[in-house]
Amino acid sequence: MDLKVRNFDLKDLNQVLEIEKASFPIDAYPKCLFKEFYISYPEEFFVAEVSDKVVGYILGYIFNDTGEIVSIAVKPEFRNSGVGKKLMETILSLFKEKNLKRCILQVRVSNKIAIEFYENLGFKVIKREKGYYIDEDAYIMEKNLL
Repeated sequence: MDLKVRNFDLKDLNQVLEIEKASFPIDAYPKCLFKEFYISYPEEFFVAEVSDKVVGYILGYIFNDTGEIVSIAVKPEFRNSGVGKKLMETILSLFKEKNLKRCILQVRVSNKIAIEFYENLGFKVIKREKGYYIDEDAYIMEKNLL
């Protein structure tokens, strides 16, 4: 598989929205949110491509000494193939280059697969956020970047 990670471009928006809806059917982010993040944080928005098709994305931003992962998703047929890991490594590398101290993210408490994925990348649960999602709590996870 010829996997390439690059910065998001507006021409990728429809493919990213398809991945978003397939990954988060209950609470998919709207098109306007992706556009807003692209305008505000273009450096922290990446897509993964295989054969010129977008198969995953990661979106983050920086505040103070912290990088935050807002969303990461991979097309169902490309999960467990290293796409998500490559996306995470790309944004974590950017955060380290910018001398950030930590990276945080939120994940549904029921999403055991994602929690294990993040733990394998060095993230730890630091607290439980009641009612974070419309229908569920979230774990706040953190990785030290120093």
